[in-house]
Amino acid sequence: MLDREILDKLQEFAKYELTEMGEACSFLLQLYRYSDYLTDEFVESLENEILYKLSFFSLHAKFVEKEITTTRTIKELEWDDYYE
Repeated sequence: MLDREILDKLQEFAKYELTEMGEACSFLLQLYRYSDYLTDEFVESLENEILYKLSFFSLHAKFVEKEITTTRTIKELEWDDYYE
């Protein structure tokens, strides 16, 4: 069983990654919520994929806050050169 902290971290990345990869990560997390009804082999594969995606995000992306106005900032996901 994965730690809640791990799941929350991936959920945060998924929220700010506004591409199909973000949607896929959200779907993985949604499936994981039903792990009691899935085979052990499938849950193990799901956990491995969740951990892989989290490590991928951790290696290649970071959160940055950008100033929109002097009183407002936004949080964005910034990628390294991996996608260039």
